Amino acid sequence: MLNNKIDTTRIMVLCEESGIVRRAFKRAGANWVWSVDLLPSEDDDPFHLQEDVFDVLNRFQETCNHVNGVALDLIIAFPPCTYMASSGNRWYSKSEKRLDSVNWTLRLWDRCKDLASFVAMENPVGVLSTALRKHDPHMIESSVQPWQFGHHESKQTKLFLSRLPKLLPTNIVEGREQRIWKMGPSKERSRLRSKTYMGIAKAMTQWLPYIQEMKGLK
Repeated sequence: MLNNKIDTTRIMVLCEESGIVRRAFKRAGANWVWSVDLLPSEDDDPFHLQEDVFDVLNRFQETCNHVNGVALDLIIAFPPCTYMASSGNRWYSKSEKRLDSVNWTLRLWDRCKDLASFVAMENPVGVLSTALRKHDPHMIESSVQPWQFGHHESKQTKLFLSRLPKLLPTNIVEGREQRIWKMGPSKERSRLRSKTYMGIAKAMTQWLPYIQEMKGLK
């Protein structure tokens, strides 16, 4: 059972309009959880900020109370993957949009590390892995699959971690297929591809007791 002091854990979820990760952490006992995205939240939650992530981070740094030199305990970021994913190599391998997207994401990584004690960044398999490894040798890279967390789906996803452990599988299942990958081009396909699987979102709450322990709250 989580320590009641988990309520003091300050968490921000960036580039997430679905609210799936925010809600998972709230259900796990974390009260201070905000999501940020340029799009409105699908669940109309008041703890969602429809703003530019850098504007929010800059403002938050200026106005919040810092604890142990940092403004937040945990930031989880889901930067746009359109131009960085391997699935886009056919169209964007030599595109300036790919380079701009990588540079924007590296800048976000640095900003997150400046403001939070623990950082996780999610993205599909793509060019970000190599870029981030070169940019930050201390970054820990891991791979997760939906079928490790109760979903009958195959979609390898990368998690880039700073001071966090890799996620442990919670429910390995069979019947794995690339359902979303097989869908034809559409707004619905794009929306589903960007959503975090509920099982993975729930597994991310494994980090809560770890952060508590690292903060010396247990």
